[in-house]
Amino acid sequence: MRAEAGQLPRDLPSARSSSTALVDAGPFTNLELLSRFVEAVVRLPGVERVEPRGVERELLLLELEYSGREPLTEELSSLSEFRPFVHLGGDRIRVETGV
Repeated sequence: MRAEAGQLPRDLPSARSSSTALVDAGPFTNLELLSRFVEAVVRLPGVERVEPRGVERELLLLELEYSGREPLTEELSSLSEFRPFVHLGGDRIRVETGV
């Protein structure tokens, strides 16, 4: 398929830009649960990078690069092992775990 100058062919997927998100998650009753949560976030579709940034008020702070098709809040809500309640809180996504 040939495209006109400045146009992409219609059958090529469009490039999705990634965005950075800050996520507060917790509480976790032990380090094993915290580690499993981080591993689960890494495996979510569209997550390109996960960097733990520390702990604030008993919550794990993560910085994510995300370029998925679904909103990140929906992907985080799908982590059923942690019974999450996901909501926006200022400039961060808050994941309250039920474990």
